[in-house]
Parts: sequence; C-alpha cells; structure tokens
Amino acid sequence: MRRTKKMKKNKVRKETDKKTAVMQLVIMALIGAVIGGTGSIIFVFWGEDVGHMLSQMSKYLTGAASWVLMFLSLFLMVAAPLCVRNIKERLDNWHQEEEEEAEKLQQYMERVQMFLAIFMNVTMCICGIALADLAMYLPGFTAFLLCITEVQ
Repeated sequence: MRRTKKMKKNKVRKETDKKTAVMQLVIMALIGAVIGGTGSIIFVFWGEDVGHMLSQMSKYLTGAASWVLMFLSLFLMVAAPLCVRNIKERLDNWHQEEEEEAEKLQQYMERVQMFLAIFMNVTMCICGIALADLAMYLPGFTAFLLCITEVQ
C-alpha cells in the first residue's frame, strides 16, 4: 500500500516536472525573442552609434579581460572546493528517511551547480576576450620565441 502511494506520488511529480520544464523552455524562448527583437530594432535605428559604443567597450574589455579572468579564476579556485565540501557535509548529515530534507538538499545542490556553471561560463567568455587580445600580439610573440630558441 505504501509503495503504491509513493509510486503514484513519483508519477505525479514527474508529470509536474515535465510541465514545468516545458513552461520554462517556452518562457526562455520568449525572453530570447524579445531580447533579439529589441536588439534588432536598436541596430536598425541607432546602428552607427551603437557600433561606436561597442567598439569603445571592446577596447576597454580587452584591456581589463586579463585581470577579470585572473580574479574569476582565483574566485572559482576557492569557491568550488568550498561548495563541494559544504555539499559533502550536508550529505553526511542527511537522514535518509526524511523526504523533505532530501528535497531541500537536492535544491541546494542544484543552486550550487548553477552558481558554479554560471561562473565557469563567464570565465570562459572572458577567456575568449583575453585570447582575442592575445591574438593581436601572437605573431610578434611567436617571432620572439623563435629568436630565443635560435639563440640557445
């Protein structure tokens, strides 16, 4: 009897999760459409001004990208092990009979994973900017390395 109640509850939960996932997907698609449409309208009317502003931002971002990348990398190097250790401690203290506690633990783990994923993605984006800045100096740097290796 108890097992069938759990099975029914799990089935209802899965159906609810599917509906929630579909709703989230639709909402995210609508938000993306609004952002894309707004960006297109802005470029149609103010394209030249926006292009100039983006050019100035690009100069600033490439100059600061290395420092931001270093800060984010150091932050992740400290935050990721702390978050994982915190999850491990919570799992060790978890009493397996309590479903409510299990749900809270799962939600906490999802938040930590989302936090780390966002920071890692931002770090990768900043890394791309830093590499683009490095690409400007790469031919000269390669020639410098070739000169050093020939001297030795």
